[in-house]
Amino acid sequence: MARFAMTEIRRRIAALFLILMVGFTLLGLRLAYLQIVRNSWYREKALSQRLRPVPVDAKRGVIYDRNYQKLAVSVSADAVYATPSEIKDPEGTAAKLAQVLDLSQEEILSRLTRKQATVWIQRKLDPQTARQVRNLRLPGIGLVERPQRYYPHGELAAHVLGIAGIDNQGLEGLEFFYDEYLRGTPGRVQAERDARGREIPDGIHQFIPPQDGYDLVLTIDHVIQYIAEREIERAVQRTGSERGAFIAMDPKTGEILAWALYPKFDPNNYQDYPATNRRNFAIADMYEPGSTFKIVTGSSALDAGVVTLN
Repeated sequence: MARFAMTEIRRRIAALFLILMVGFTLLGLRLAYLQIVRNSWYREKALSQRLRPVPVDAKRGVIYDRNYQKLAVSVSADAVYATPSEIKDPEGTAAKLAQVLDLSQEEILSRLTRKQATVWIQRKLDPQTARQVRNLRLPGIGLVERPQRYYPHGELAAHVLGIAGIDNQGLEGLEFFYDEYLRGTPGRVQAERDARGREIPDGIHQFIPPQDGYDLVLTIDHVIQYIAEREIERAVQRTGSERGAFIAMDPKTGEILAWALYPKFDPNNYQDYPATNRRNFAIADMYEPGSTFKIVTGSSALDAGVVTLN
């Protein structure tokens, strides 16, 4: 009986030992999988949680006329951003910023208290306002240069060029149609931060430069474009019409030399104009050809030999 009891105890000890061995083996395999096979994935995931990127926009490509006159360019303008975790006095910071920015204290405060790593406060600052913000030296408030679209000739060829938004994206016209080529690839500035969002002094700091967009050369001639816009405006005003269009083409190649519409708008301040002014009705609307189609039927008849020039 005693021998049977000892055998049973040994069997149970062996079973327990086997279970422990299997458990430790599985645990070891799991640890090896996590630390060897998945090491890079977890390392990148942990690093991404500590790195807080600030985007750096690429410059949109330049749009030229056929003679390489610049019709649309990108210029640098300061933008003010905040790191909420570094701001200890949001109310006081908002009050000081409201004195120099074109925003109310309440609106600024709502942005400073967001649960985000970084937030934009205001973009497209003029140099004087940017200087005033910089002189405040507020903790958690920074300035970064961002490219903004600028049209040096104002209203010239506005319906052809279209507009670009504050986030550097094409919204209308050629700016929209060729946006994937013009906009480029954004870069970023990365700083390693702790769990509370505070920058780690000796942590990782990276700058990944942006890749600027491709340039675009049009068949438009800015001199012919200017004359076309001047004449269509005069014609509309002289006849009392609501609108007018003037398109000049090279008959040998089909190239568009001028594309003028009236009423006009300035793409630098497009928000100050009604949306109807931005409508490119020369291609957006349908027209009955009327007598202008006679040249097509006449040419076809001549080509077929049905009629002669006499």
